[in-house]
Amino acid sequence: METFHDQKSLSQQEFYRRCHIVLQPTDTTENWPRIGFEAMASGSVLIVDKRGGWEQMIEHGRTGWLCESPGDFIACATKMAWEPHYREDMAAAARERGLALGGLEASQESWRQVFDVIE
Repeated sequence: METFHDQKSLSQQEFYRRCHIVLQPTDTTENWPRIGFEAMASGSVLIVDKRGGWEQMIEHGRTGWLCESPGDFIACATKMAWEPHYREDMAAAARERGLALGGLEASQESWRQVFDVIE
């Protein structure tokens, strides 16, 4: 395991290339976390709080983990460490989900809807 304390010590691409999971407990609530799309696109499994935008982005147990307690975070991280094939399958499913939610086609369609309303 590696820990980086200086965000400038490696690029975002290199950071995600080294991550198998992104474990992010937080006290804040985000409506559409960008780190979620970055992790999903890069093949990292998200282990996050069950709140805010995470609940819309992640299908619990299929494309990531939604946790409600410190014990949930520990259990999910342990499962990913001991079951690498499951983690790899989940990362692939998360990538597909991320593309469906925020990929080019989804973005174009959402903008098309905005412009249709404006007309």
